[in-house]
Amino acid sequence: MATEIQIVSPLAPSEVLDRLRARAGRWQESELPARLRDAGFYGVRIVVEGNRFSLQLEGGGRNPYFPRCQGRVLPLAGGSRVTAGIRPSRGTIVGAVLSLAFFGFVGRPSSSAPFSFFGIVLLGGMYALGYKRSAPWRDGLVEILRAAVESAGPTAGRPSSAAGAA
Repeated sequence: MATEIQIVSPLAPSEVLDRLRARAGRWQESELPARLRDAGFYGVRIVVEGNRFSLQLEGGGRNPYFPRCQGRVLPLAGGSRVTAGIRPSRGTIVGAVLSLAFFGFVGRPSSSAPFSFFGIVLLGGMYALGYKRSAPWRDGLVEILRAAVESAGPTAGRPSSAAGAA
């Protein structure tokens, strides 16, 4: 389950990356979209390496699904294209894998198989519920990415498309 976004900008890739770097340490709680503040997030961590970047929310409530935005900036005739995907954070993936491994190990004896099956179904349900609950967080990350790329004002490009994939 991922949300994909593309932003086309008339700015050179180096300038778009510079804008992301400039915003990296400057996100304050008051600058976050209201839906993120309401969920308990207080900041955003932005890391830029080469033409790749990542955005990770800081803080937040108790939810098994924490989204992370990863993308890259590519040259385009007359500007650049920002392509990014919003997926589960590493912590979410590690937690899900460890939980599956636990239920798989517990279910090895045939007498524990029903418990193991129930645990795996429960884990899947929790993940699906967490994914659904985090929709405003994913939208907030898209909004933050747009704000960072367009931060210098009216010369920045407008998003070409943003599509969520289930």
